[in-house]
Amino acid sequence: MSRRGNVRPTRGFHTLPPILCAIACALPTSGVASGHVAEVSRAPNDLDVVVSNCSTGHVWHTNWNGANWQWEDLGKPDPYYVADLELLTWAGNRLDLFATSASGTQLWHRGWNQFGWLPWENLNPPQTLSFGALEAVSWGVGRIDLFAIALSGHVLHTAFNGSAWQSWDDLGVPGDGAVTLSAVSWGSNRLDALAMTASGHAWHTAWNGSSWQSWDDRGLVAVGHPLIYAQSLVAWSANRLDDFVVTYSPTGLIAPDGGRAYHLAWNGSSWESAWDDRGIAPSGPLYDVAAATWSANRLDVFSLGMNDGHVWHNSWNGSNWESAWDDRGEAPSGRLGPMPGSTSGRLTSLAAVAWGPNRLDVFALGNDQHLWHDAWTGTAWQGSWDDRGGPGGYCMF
Repeated sequence: MSRRGNVRPTRGFHTLPPILCAIACALPTSGVASGHVAEVSRAPNDLDVVVSNCSTGHVWHTNWNGANWQWEDLGKPDPYYVADLELLTWAGNRLDLFATSASGTQLWHRGWNQFGWLPWENLNPPQTLSFGALEAVSWGVGRIDLFAIALSGHVLHTAFNGSAWQSWDDLGVPGDGAVTLSAVSWGSNRLDALAMTASGHAWHTAWNGSSWQSWDDRGLVAVGHPLIYAQSLVAWSANRLDDFVVTYSPTGLIAPDGGRAYHLAWNGSSWESAWDDRGIAPSGPLYDVAAATWSANRLDVFSLGMNDGHVWHNSWNGSNWESAWDDRGEAPSGRLGPMPGSTSGRLTSLAAVAWGPNRLDVFALGNDQHLWHDAWTGTAWQGSWDDRGGPGGYCMF
């Protein structure tokens, strides 16, 4: 089987540089997300979510404007269906949506400004892309850096400089070939990317403002193969990185260290010596991961329970991790995410974002083909998952 059969999603919710954040959202964090469902916040009490419909090939968008939700059909960019979605914001009146074709040969982009959605355009990747391996980051107003993984294991990169897209460049092959990648920007003209490889190692590269550094090996995440990775990289301040990985077996069976969450951090001067094992849910193994940060030295991590279809949550409060994963439950209609043993490990069914201090919004696709939402309001969770409905036909494969 091709490499795309061994791909977990690249998942990231990125902290914008402080100067950009002041312009875009007046918040310490905004977001980017990719997979079956992608979510960002452009401003306080404003949420944008996109989903793909595999029955029709259309991409749908919904927005919470502080008072109402509303769905709209963004059309069908590809003759078949899109395999991955990525949503980015770099200003309060701007959205950028990216979608890869099921064939991996096309990469589509559509932008939104205050006047409406612009037409779909094809960014024409130079190589066939892997399944669920797309990342977009912004380090300034009008700037987009887009990463994709080719079936060859090469990491590809292009950028929008405010007026035009640059030619694609090849960042090479980390280790024995990238299968997922997550990227963030923690400052102007700064990019960090972590790629997971087929052998289970994490590799890091960075753009320092003038050049890319060589890929460096951040070590083996966990023992046991074959492993599939879900990954989420965040930055809660300048020169700080926190990467989260969840491992599990593509057969649906638990590998020796499968279904566990792991964490690695860069503290501004050095990496942690080893990956920190964040364990499994009380119900058993995890899959998928989405991380968010709403202030300095604060991390919130979400994952799906493989056995029960519940969303599970853990957090870092600045000095300690919660002693155990907190059960956020399932939708009133039943489990969230796909059924155990499905191949949906290729892309995510979970997204999270923080639009203000002490605020979290979490979205998950239900097995009933509905989009479900939960929120932390600053003192408590809203109580139960609320049904955001949607077009159905979600790509839960």
